[in-house]
Amino acid sequence: MIDCSLQDKSTGDVLLKSVALTTTAWERMKGLLGSDQLDNNDGLIISPCNSVHTLFMKYSIDVIYLDKNGIVKKIVPQLKPWHFSFCLGGKTTLELASGMAEKINLRTGQQIQWNRTND
Repeated sequence: MIDCSLQDKSTGDVLLKSVALTTTAWERMKGLLGSDQLDNNDGLIISPCNSVHTLFMKYSIDVIYLDKNGIVKKIVPQLKPWHFSFCLGGKTTLELASGMAEKINLRTGQQIQWNRTND
């Protein structure tokens, strides 16, 4: 996985300093499965991805679907364990700790981008 920061593209404001970008099919399939509670300052970007499940997970997550240009198409707050979600037209999924989408003020129509952080 690649470490990135997440920004609002129009303002340049940093929304999260630590998001992981999946780089392999295995990382995309595994997602957050088997992980402990997601920290409020962390997230996972899965691309390509237009649907997620929380089977076998022990905690809820916020799921944000982005189109091919990084525009927020749909926000699913607090997706509970053992549930499914999808978004027609979604190309990328951002998974955050439950409640973080609201806390960092993500909204439908907002354009976000991620930038690789220095190692």
